[in-house]
Amino acid sequence: MLTLVRVALVILLFASGAHADKRGFALVVGVSNYDSFENLPNAARDATLIAETFRDIGFDVEISLNPTGDTLRAALDAARMRRTYDVGVLYFAGHGVQVMGENFLIAKDGVAGADRGGGMFALSEILSDFAQVADRVVVLLDACRNNPFGVTADNVQLFLNTFPGAYASYALDVEQLQRLAARSIERIGGLSRVDVQPSNTVLA
Repeated sequence: MLTLVRVALVILLFASGAHADKRGFALVVGVSNYDSFENLPNAARDATLIAETFRDIGFDVEISLNPTGDTLRAALDAARMRRTYDVGVLYFAGHGVQVMGENFLIAKDGVAGADRGGGMFALSEILSDFAQVADRVVVLLDACRNNPFGVTADNVQLFLNTFPGAYASYALDVEQLQRLAARSIERIGGLSRVDVQPSNTVLA
């Protein structure tokens, strides 16, 4: 609960310059039940508590629990169309993974395979889209630090198939790419550092 209080204080401080006639908006996402990865029981519970916290401080809140890729994309698109708030907040609890320094958030149906990639969301695209929601934006990522892929020969190939763009600039043969991918998905350090983000966005 102390963490929730701190989050609320950060949002209030960030919003302190907002006009009194405008309210903040929060899109809260929690993914606990995954089709292909380890389930995360706390994610949906944390998202529910965060949503309650934002409602308590006067935000309009939309909460999405265990969304598929299509559902999450629709929620993000709907949020972007609002554009009437001083402060917008996006909270995501669930699996995240980095590929060659590019961060991805994973919806319920995200799969490490080329045939079902709709549940994988590049963080850079999410930041760009959500920056349009309000004059000032806060993005809070509570992404699981466990590696959801695992390192097996099959998963290395699926990993390469899922994220071919991440390796497009590398003039390497298949064997070298496989070694590079294996090293990448062995990391369990969580999402990589984000050095570039929209000027109106605070990322935590």
